[in-house]
Amino acid sequence: MKLSEISTDRGMDIIAEAVPAIERMVESEAINGFYKKYAKRSLTKALAIKASIELVPQLVKSNKEDVLIIIAAFTGKKLAAVKAQPFMDSFNELKSIFDDPEFMRLFSSSVNTAQGASSVSSQEANAQSDVTE
Repeated sequence: MKLSEISTDRGMDIIAEAVPAIERMVESEAINGFYKKYAKRSLTKALAIKASIELVPQLVKSNKEDVLIIIAAFTGKKLAAVKAQPFMDSFNELKSIFDDPEFMRLFSSSVNTAQGASSVSSQEANAQSDVTE
């Protein structure tokens, strides 16, 4: 299901269900570490694949429930149904969500904003610790 193909009413339901899970993922250590490591690098296709291979297991391990909530929100299924379905169904649904250019456009600006705020907070924290030492 693509965001451009759903009704406003359903879209609002998806946002209400998925955004808190996406926010927890964006603020996770896995994403913060990934961002710190790759943010200033020019990603070639090979490096992007390598980076994704590093990130996905860490993100799934630290935010498994959030990943499942996102799948449930976008597919309209109950969380219990997503947990019980075959893995490849969940994998394909998640891939479909992230392959949607509208999803990426909607949430990538949020990720960049959150990461920028996070790096500012880190810089401020480092400045604070330098002052106290």
